[in-house]
Amino acid sequence: MIWVWILTAIVALLAISVAIFVVKELWQTLLVLVIGGIVITLILLIYHYLIPKSKFKMGKKQKNIYGKNLEKCEPKDINPRSGSAMEDGTCSEIGGGFHQICVKNIGEGKSFSGKTGQSDWSKTRGEKSHCACLGAWANYVAATNNDKTLKCASIPETALKSEYVDNWKTWNQNTISGQAQKGIDELYKQCSKQDTDPKSQKYLRKLLCDLKKGGHISSDFC
Repeated sequence: MIWVWILTAIVALLAISVAIFVVKELWQTLLVLVIGGIVITLILLIYHYLIPKSKFKMGKKQKNIYGKNLEKCEPKDINPRSGSAMEDGTCSEIGGGFHQICVKNIGEGKSFSGKTGQSDWSKTRGEKSHCACLGAWANYVAATNNDKTLKCASIPETALKSEYVDNWKTWNQNTISGQAQKGIDELYKQCSKQDTDPKSQKYLRKLLCDLKKGGHISSDFC
């Protein structure tokens, strides 16, 4: 995060100040200033050019699968990361586990994490919603008689984009054949009922239709 780098720069400046106070010779002071300036410049360059930046920046409104502003998954989380959300509270991760499926009350009922080959961490979430991985959601639906409810307004449109659809198909060592189709079918089953605005439904079907045309799914939503 940027505050880490700012703090690092401040510490470097303090170290330079102390060094200047200690040294007596003018040439030594100038040398300390030059070295300090180089260090701070390197810190800023590393942050600017080498630290990966999320394509989803806070403050930039993202669209959900209805074409509307993406909503936070669990507003009650003081630390969004505890719910696998991004810093702005949305399920918009586009790397790592691709946590893009907002599951309501994930700690209730069957163990979401246990049924997908993980530790029983989901129980600790209780009634809170959680950003689940695309593959984990598909795997859970394929492995169980699904008892989880989605918060569709908190699912980003990227979850149904062709460049990310492969992340539905596998899940660690627990991949089930055809899990992507089952996970997407269940998403449509629920999300077609949560926002009945014709424009929202048209937007959702368009996303799914594009996946069909691309040969990624078999169900025809066109």
